[in-house]
Amino acid sequence: LFKHLHLGGYTQEHGPHLELAIFLIFCYAPYLMAESVDLSGTVAILFTGTSMKRYTFSNLSKPAQEFTEMMIALLARLAEAFIFIDLGTSAWQSFRGSPVLVAWTLFACLVARAAHV
Repeated sequence: LFKHLHLGGYTQEHGPHLELAIFLIFCYAPYLMAESVDLSGTVAILFTGTSMKRYTFSNLSKPAQEFTEMMIALLARLAEAFIFIDLGTSAWQSFRGSPVLVAWTLFACLVARAAHV
C-alpha cells in the first residue's frame, strides 16, 4: 500500500502525518481483530510489529520514517512510565504474602545474581 500510493508526496505538510496515521491503523487492526474472535491480541501485535518493521517501514517516505520512529519511541516511553507509576503506587497497598515466600524469593534473587556475576 505504502509502496504504490506514494502518500509522502501528497503534500509536504500532511504527507508524513497521513502515512503515520495509516501505519498506526494497520498496526492496531490485527490486535482488534484477534481480540474480537477471542484470540491472543498480544501475539497478534508482536507478529504485526515484527513484520511491519521489516516490510512496511522501508516503504514509508524518509520524513514519515523519522516521524514514525519518534512517535513510537514517545509512546513506548509513556507506556513504560505509566507501568512504573502503577507498580509504584501499588506498593502502598498491604502485602499479604508469607514471610517464608519473601525469604525464598530474596534468596533466589541473591543466588541468581551471584551466578550471573
